[in-house]
Amino acid sequence: TGQAVGQPLLGHTGVVKFVAFSPNDQCVVSGSYDKTVRLWDIRTSMLTIKPLERLPDVNVAVFSPDGKSILLGTDGGISVWNTATGDRDRSMAPGLCVHRLAYSHDGSHIVSGTKDGQVVLLHASTGNVIRAVKPHLFGWINSVEFSADDQYVLFETCDELNISLFFSSDFTQSWYDDCLSMNPEDGWVKDDNGRLLLWIPTRHRLLVKNNMALRLGPNLQENRMPKIDWPKLQRCVGRNWMKEFEA
Repeated sequence: TGQAVGQPLLGHTGVVKFVAFSPNDQCVVSGSYDKTVRLWDIRTSMLTIKPLERLPDVNVAVFSPDGKSILLGTDGGISVWNTATGDRDRSMAPGLCVHRLAYSHDGSHIVSGTKDGQVVLLHASTGNVIRAVKPHLFGWINSVEFSADDQYVLFETCDELNISLFFSSDFTQSWYDDCLSMNPEDGWVKDDNGRLLLWIPTRHRLLVKNNMALRLGPNLQENRMPKIDWPKLQRCVGRNWMKEFEA
C-alpha cells in the first residue's frame, strides 16, 4: 500500500547514516551523525537498550545471524556489541578503515570492504584475518555479500561499478574463469554447455566483451555503464540455477 507501518523511530539528533534489520525482523539498528548507534523494537518503536554513544566514525552495522550481537564498522576497525546489554564484547581488525560488512550465513566468517579498496575475510570468533585482497581497482568497496552457501564473496566497487567474485570454498584461491556468452539476438546468457542462465532485455544488450562481460545500463557512455563479469557471477548463483528456473 505504500503506507507507513508503525510509528517513526524518533531519537537521533543528526542525519541517519545507516539502518539494518535483525535476523528475526523484530529489531532495527541505526547509526547517525549524532555519534550514536540505537537499537529499536519495531513493534513498539522504542529503544531496546540505551544508545551506544560517543561513536563518531561508525560507517556500517550488521547483526550476527543469531541476533545476539551487532558488528560496527568504523574508520579504526570493527567492534562487537551485545544486543541484550549494550556492552562492547570485543574489537577486531584495528586500523582497518571499514566501509561495509557482512556475516556469513553460518556465523563463522566476516567480510569487510574498506575505504581504501580492500576486501578482508576474518574469523568471526577470533577476529583473525584469514585473507585480504585489493583488486586492481580504485576507490571504496561499496558492498560485500556472501553467497547463499557461504563459499564465495561478492563485492562491488565505486570506480566502474564492477561486480566481481572471489574466494573459493577453502578461501585460498581467488579469481575464477569460465566460459559464458550472450547471444545478442535473443539475449540469453549461456554457460559452456549451452544451458540458459539469464535473459537480458533488449534495451540492455549494449555491449558484449570477449563473450565474458556484459555492460548494462541506459547511458551509452562507456565509463558510466555497470559491468557484470558473468564468470564470477555464475560462481555465485551456481550451475544448478537453471534447475530451479525449470522447476
